[in-house]
Amino acid sequence: MFASVKIQVKPEEIIEAVKGMEKKKREAFLEDLLAATSPEYLKSIREARADYRARRVRTHEEVPRVLPVGSISDGKDRIMAAG
Repeated sequence: MFASVKIQVKPEEIIEAVKGMEKKKREAFLEDLLAATSPEYLKSIREARADYRARRVRTHEEVPRVLPVGSISDGKDRIMAAG
């Protein structure tokens, strides 16, 4: 059985502690916090990972070669004319 520990920390103290973290650790912490508090965020991560596994992603360098000038993607690997 787990024992619980009650800690009283003011929001200002948490903010200062987060500000004091090195950048990569702060970004990881904030991402974990978002994941723990936002079902929409978790859904977007699952969708992005599925897109990656299905090879529906392109690098920034590949995009101009994949999409003709003046067109846009509908997000499902289909090209539509812009305008």
